[in-house]
Amino acid sequence: MVLHEMRAPLGSLTVSVELLVGNLNELGSAETLAMLHRIQRSTSWLQALVENLTVAAQLEASQLKVRWRVVDLSDCLDLAMSIAQPSLDRGGQRLIVDGVAGVWVAGDQRQIEQVLVNLLMNASKYGGSDTTLRVGVKAVGNQVRVEVQDQGPGIPEAERETIFGRYVRGSTADLQGAGGLGLGLHIVKTLVELHGGSVGVESQAGRGSTFWFTVPAVDEAHSEPGQPWDMVGQ
Repeated sequence: MVLHEMRAPLGSLTVSVELLVGNLNELGSAETLAMLHRIQRSTSWLQALVENLTVAAQLEASQLKVRWRVVDLSDCLDLAMSIAQPSLDRGGQRLIVDGVAGVWVAGDQRQIEQVLVNLLMNASKYGGSDTTLRVGVKAVGNQVRVEVQDQGPGIPEAERETIFGRYVRGSTADLQGAGGLGLGLHIVKTLVELHGGSVGVESQAGRGSTFWFTVPAVDEAHSEPGQPWDMVGQ
């Protein structure tokens, strides 16, 4: 499965680089830019895949731990968007972000970034071309709830619980011929639960899906990014 998933982006990278090296003097600026965008999409795809496989390996070895810090949620989203942007561009998708600025949470920044990357890539994969994706944030008690909404075909009710399982791919993936290892949403659920949060999906057939997760909130008195966070007694 891993070899199959890596073959496509590696093949695209190889062809694009060979064309650039062999025809650089003959290519126009538009053609060169198109190839660079193709390379960017492939490297982003590989980066997300490698990160998911790394987390999966750490889970297998029981080595995955949370490095608790005060985290600026907008920093996490900026990094996730930079990885997902080539996929959004390819699908002509727009991303609207609301309520993220000035939100602080407790957790492992890299792991929260991985959750956001997986949800954005998932929304892009199934959201449909020329559609709008939305990221929203709201307070729920002593936690922050992050929602990622797409305008895709939706998820059948019977699959809304099982879709977070390991190596599980929904029926929509088969219908659309979408690739994937079935690890992305499983890793989202695992990382969120390590943070003491919850994860879920709300969906209607033909009207898109909203994946959401929660992580501990941090009040303004503890809002120095990178500051260690002791969850004991919080």
